[in-house]
Amino acid sequence: MGKFTAYGAGVAICGAFIIGSATPASALASDERAMTVQGIDVEAAQAAGAIVRTRADGRDEVTLPSGRSLTVVDGRVLPGEGRGTSVGNCGTSTVYGNRTTRKYSTGYVISPAWGAPVSHTWSVTVSTSNSIRAYNNSGLAPISASWNSGWKSISQAGSINSMMASGNVLTSWGLICSSGNPTWK
Repeated sequence: MGKFTAYGAGVAICGAFIIGSATPASALASDERAMTVQGIDVEAAQAAGAIVRTRADGRDEVTLPSGRSLTVVDGRVLPGEGRGTSVGNCGTSTVYGNRTTRKYSTGYVISPAWGAPVSHTWSVTVSTSNSIRAYNNSGLAPISASWNSGWKSISQAGSINSMMASGNVLTSWGLICSSGNPTWK
């Protein structure tokens, strides 16, 4: 069996999606990007009901409870492998920014076909005229397919140039969904 080694133990996860009604009219810009499957904890997937078969070439074929099938080598999901499944689009990630209020908001939505979000490692990196700083937004996922940070203050000095949200979401089926690094300018 392949092991989840490519991303290390305890990787929790990512993303960004803001529900339109939660976005104030004063928000000046946003960006939304597709999230992609990057890895899998094969043992966690099995515990959640996935069927794992080791092929003759040593690769694991993992069939998720949703019926999607992935080919895995040492915790890495191979792109385009497994019964016509295209690896990608496990959800969307978003970042919003507001120069006037000096705030950002970020979040994600995970497609149910990839399992429910469990936890996330997530940060928003803000560039100003004086510095670059990463704001940590990691934590446990809510009991839903989406997570939103709410509006967070930017405490560094200088004019805000840009920000980028990045991270990973661990799903209940052991998958690692990575953000597409949405960028606000």
